[in-house]
Parts: sequence; C-alpha cells; structure tokens
Amino acid sequence: MSHIRKLSKAVCQALFLIAALPVLSATAQTTSPTNPGLSAAQDRATELMVLQNQLQRQQFQQQQQQFRQQDRQQVVPLQLQRPSVPSIGSNCRTEVFGNTYVKKCR
Repeated sequence: MSHIRKLSKAVCQALFLIAALPVLSATAQTTSPTNPGLSAAQDRATELMVLQNQLQRQQFQQQQQQFRQQDRQQVVPLQLQRPSVPSIGSNCRTEVFGNTYVKKCR
C-alpha cells in the first residue's frame, strides 16, 4: 500500500507540474531559450506522467484480479450444471477372441 501512496503523491505532483508547464514554458521563451530549470521541470513532469501510467496500470491489474476472483466464486461447478440423463442398460457380453475383446449385444 505504501508504494501506491507514493505513486499517488507523485501523480498529484505531476498534475501540478503539468498545469504549471505552459506558464513555465512561456516565461522561459521570453527570457532564454536554453533554460536548464525548464528542462528539469519537463523531465520531472515526464517522469511523473510515467509514474501516473504505472499507477493506473497497477490499479487496473488489481481491479481485474478482483473481478476474476469474484467470477471464480460465482461459477457453479460443472457437476451441478450437467443434467443427469437416464440410460438404458444394454444386454451385451464381452468375449475373448484371440488377442482382442469382442462385445456381442442382443
């Protein structure tokens, strides 16, 4: 759970940086085109987006596991689903003929 909390915190920070990124890029373009602070902010934003994607994938996988577990609990065993069909007993006898068994039915 602590891993998820860390990722959630990182996602919140990423969302903040993404919202602030247009403002940072506008100020960086007016002052100097090669601002190392801006590239670091963009790198952090990219890293946080990656973390957000990881968190979303992890949550999706956990949700799918929960759904599969629920489905397993709801499945009726095959023995209960199969109807019992009466069969007519045959009047057959098995005889040995050489190396094989032969069934003779009347």
